[in-house]
Amino acid sequence: MAFGFQLDNSIPIESWFDNPDDRELLTLLPLLESLVGANDVRPRISKKFNFCEKVAVVATSASCLSFH
Repeated sequence: MAFGFQLDNSIPIESWFDNPDDRELLTLLPLLESLVGANDVRPRISKKFNFCEKVAVVATSASCLSFH
């Protein structure tokens, strides 16, 4: 996943590399259609995928590791 620093704008999708039969974008249509008309899609995306909380959990776990 390459979301960078825009987690609330991020929608996960499987890689299309080496897959000539890729149809992944079609699976996004219902989600994208549900966002039509939203003044700001970030709250809806954040609620659905909860990436900020997941990253915070990983960051907290990583900070507990000791490297010697």
